[in-house]
Amino acid sequence: GGGFGGLAYYLMGLFEMRVRYAIIDIAESLAFSSVYCTTLFPGLDNRFEQQGPVQLPDAPGFSFVPNTIHHDLEDAALPADLVINTLSLAEMSDAQIHDYCKAASRLIGNSGIFFEQNHQTDHLGPGDIPPLYLKNLKKCESRILTDSFPGRRGDANFWVNADYQG
Repeated sequence: GGGFGGLAYYLMGLFEMRVRYAIIDIAESLAFSSVYCTTLFPGLDNRFEQQGPVQLPDAPGFSFVPNTIHHDLEDAALPADLVINTLSLAEMSDAQIHDYCKAASRLIGNSGIFFEQNHQTDHLGPGDIPPLYLKNLKKCESRILTDSFPGRRGDANFWVNADYQG
């Protein structure tokens, strides 16, 4: 879920507008992120995908993908260097989390990273579900954030499929 597009804005700037950034979210939220990101980056190749097959061009820009067709993106074997999920897995059922993690695993393949930070309150979540789809977990540590931060926002985790050497 890309929310209103704030993280996408900062990451696109950080990567100097040289990446293809796909936001997968419910259609109602894509209405906000698509307007926000295309207004701030009008010169990029920005696309709203309405039906499959989903195609991510090499041109820098944003692709706004409704969650109802995210499997088209996954099935297209378009690799992702980074998949990010912050705070929306807590809004999903365990079955939806399994589906999401399976898709994230296929998207990152053996070379990408799945970053997630979630605070589960009423069900297991990806950190407590056996890693059926993602092989290796590395919990993030910070000397900047206080001990109360993870309790309110959840632990920050990196998941990879490749064998971790470290």
